Parts: sequence; structure tokens; C-alpha cells
Amino acid sequence: MAVAAATAFMPVAPAQADNVLTFSQDELERLCAGETVNNFAIAGDCTFKPQSQGAEYNIWRAYGGEVSNCAPDARGDLTQRRDMSESVTETWSVGGRISINIKDKVSIEAGSEYSRSRTETVTVADTIVANPGYKNHATKGVRHVDQYGEIEVPVRTYEHQGGDGYLPTVEYHYITDVTRRVPVEGAEDATGQDHVSCGSDFRVGEGWEVYLPPGATP
Repeated sequence: MAVAAATAFMPVAPAQADNVLTFSQDELERLCAGETVNNFAIAGDCTFKPQSQGAEYNIWRAYGGEVSNCAPDARGDLTQRRDMSESVTETWSVGGRISINIKDKVSIEAGSEYSRSRTETVTVADTIVANPGYKNHATKGVRHVDQYGEIEVPVRTYEHQGGDGYLPTVEYHYITDVTRRVPVEGAEDATGQDHVSCGSDFRVGEGWEVYLPPGATP
């Protein structure tokens, strides 16, 4: 998604005598979010440049709520249908901290293997059966991959040339220690059910996730 430049660029003098601009990581994130910092503005898109990536893995989650057959007098199976869908999107962190201001405003470097994989739709259509004394719910494992790299931030400023003259310049700065977790486009979701006794905990609980290699199930 393109980052729009500020609607007006204020002429400013270079931040340092040697004409080298410096920004904190927080200031660079603010620039990527479309803000201005000390009258500087982004000249173009912020771009994530992956430098390495890990192996693909599944993130397992529970969907649709549990089917509980835990009444003391339960005799027969309890069956319910689950039909739902959910969008799973990429997440970003900077230095281990989730960055919510820039994740939708950063383009991916051309040629990245996962450049187009930003959102996947998870669909659950399953019949859930809980035997007497058991509880059950539908689970889904969605393929993900982690990429590690940096975000390039092109910053435009205007250097005073004397009188009314200002020379526009662009300098490239970098947000480092960036991790992008992205659903793998087109990967087939793994499906399962979490059928456990009433006195046991689910292996994949509501509201939390289990990370496993592809092919492994909780």
C-alpha cells in the first residue's frame, strides 16, 4: 500500500552540520505512518526488504465454539455443525514489539517470494461430534512464514541554497530488526478436531494459538 507524501513540504535546514540526517526508530515509524517529524516528510513508499526467512509452519486455532457433552446423564453423541470464515492477515513487529502504525502502509520489495501474501481467508465447514463425557471443537492450521529484514524509509528534505532557493534531497534510512509474519498464499489449510474428555484442557484453546510444523497436528 503506497505511503502518501505530506501535502506540503516545509523548507528546512539540514539537521546536522555535516548534512547527515538522523532519526530514531520511533521517528522513522511515524514517518512511515504518514506523519511528519520536524518538518521532514516521506518522499516515497516505505519498503520492507527481507534478508532471511524461517521455515513454514502452521498456526492452529480453535473455531466456532465448543460442543460439550458433559452432562452427568449424557448417553448419546452430541452433534453440531460449524460454518464460518475468518480473515487471517500478516503481522509486523519491530524489535519484538508489535507495530500497529505501519503494518498496512509498507510495500514489499519486488521479487520477494511472499510479496503478495498479505491476507488469507480461513473457512470452517465441519460437523462436530462430542461423545458422552467429552467436549470437542473445530480446529484449523493456517500456513505461515516469518521473514526478517529492515524497512527502507526514503526521507525528503529541502536544503537552503541561499535566497529563496531550496534543493530537494532524498536520504534513505532504515527501521531495523523487523519481523513480518505472513500467511502463505494458496497453501492448503490443515483441519482437525480437538476431542478431549470433559476434565481435560483443550490442546488448542479459544483465543490462543499453537505453532507447529506443516503436517503436525495438536
